Amino acid sequence: TTTNIANTVSGVASDPVTTLQVTPTAPVFAASTLVSTNGFTANWNAPTGTTSYIVTVNGAAAISQVATSITVSGLKAGSSNTVTVAACSNKGTTCSAVTSKTQLTLPAAPSISSVSSVTATGMTVNWAPVANAAGYTLQYSINGGINWATMPSTGRLVKMGTALTGASTSAVITGMAAYTSYSFQLQVANAAGNSGYGSSWTQLTLPSASNGVTGAPFTGGLTFTPETGVSYVVNWTAPTGNTGSATVTTSGQQITFATAGTYSMTLSATNASGSATSAPVNVTVR
Repeated sequence: TTTNIANTVSGVASDPVTTLQVTPTAPVFAASTLVSTNGFTANWNAPTGTTSYIVTVNGAAAISQVATSITVSGLKAGSSNTVTVAACSNKGTTCSAVTSKTQLTLPAAPSISSVSSVTATGMTVNWAPVANAAGYTLQYSINGGINWATMPSTGRLVKMGTALTGASTSAVITGMAAYTSYSFQLQVANAAGNSGYGSSWTQLTLPSASNGVTGAPFTGGLTFTPETGVSYVVNWTAPTGNTGSATVTTSGQQITFATAGTYSMTLSATNASGSATSAPVNVTVR
């Protein structure tokens, strides 16, 4: 495209001058900066001959500017956002092709929604899926959140059943100690980076009730280690087929049986998380 301009030098008209209008090349986006949960700064290069840029964000009205960056705010955490830019010359009358960039904001810190399948040695930690998640990191603490350790999927006693991916919504934990309080916190990552850790969840494992009833011949004494906050019940099936139960509070506590013979006995231990029951033990009462 050309334009003819008549120049006058010392009052004498000169020949028309032809000025070439050069269309800039399309800008090239650089890495975004200042990426947060609600915004980012998009950056691009300055093609030769550029005097201004036409910019849009998420399809909103176009903006004309001379800067080679735009700071966007007020976005949703973890959202996908599109910035387009065209380089223009000659006061915006000649512009390059439009180039675009998609940018994620950082995800919000995720929260654990529930803990299920609690036993004396494990549990399942659950959370809601996060859009555009690339992966999760689960940490645990056994001292009330003073110190945290990343939950591994191999190599330690306390571990997850499988490594976490962006599609994960739960973690099955094994190798835990009975009647122990565990705290958990969760972090999510997307292509833009990592969130912070969400609010923690504290869960008590069930008490151990294994080998709670011992002794043959049985004189009515129970061998177990009572723990604060745990209640214990001995359940039995008598030789006659009748069933019974008794609450016990101390090791060696006596129970009187009306009939001698072989009893099938279990010990149930209950705390705030639920109950655990030992395997049946046949005990001879004389």
